[in-house]
Parts: sequence; structure tokens; C-alpha cells
Amino acid sequence: MSARQHAVDQREPCPESFALFLGFLIIAYGPNQKNDAGLREYVDRMLSRASGAGFAHADILTTMIANGEKDSPRVRHLATVLGEAIGDSEMIASIKDFADKRKAGTV
Repeated sequence: MSARQHAVDQREPCPESFALFLGFLIIAYGPNQKNDAGLREYVDRMLSRASGAGFAHADILTTMIANGEKDSPRVRHLATVLGEAIGDSEMIASIKDFADKRKAGTV
């Protein structure tokens, strides 16, 4: 692990798009998850994209969220690293695409 991956004790900023995606993760994987197949598929696609771009902690992040750890420095850190792997513009575009499809009733 890099030094950056170990530095999770301080309150790390989480850019807005990454924070919004973290909200989707919490809804899809959290202990009180909603039965929303469309959202879960979207989240899984984004996790796969991030993994393809070098994010190696999707399983850790989803497990932490499933165990109720949703606003810890570690979760914020991993969400930020995930977002950096995808890129802010790609993240924003994917969220907009999901929102448009949701409004149209196609997911």
C-alpha cells in the first residue's frame, strides 16, 4: 500500500461527484439496502470501471459499507481513490446518464 492509502485518519475531502456516488453505494450495498436492481447494476458497472482503471479495493469498500461503515475516514478515502480512478468528468457523466435513464424508467 502507498503512503496515501495509509493516511486515512484525517478528514479527507470527498469531491461532490464521488460523494454522490458514495451515496449510491450506501443505498445499494448498505445494511438497509433497497431492492433496486437498476441502482445495483449501475453501481456494479462503476465499480468494474474503477477496477479496470486500477482501483483495487472495490471488495473492501463494499464490505465496509455492507457492515454499516458509511462515513468513516477510510470509506471517504476509498471513495475518493475510486473516483480518481474513474475521473471526475466520467463520474459526473455516468451519474447524469443514470439519472436520465431513471427518469425515463429504463433502469
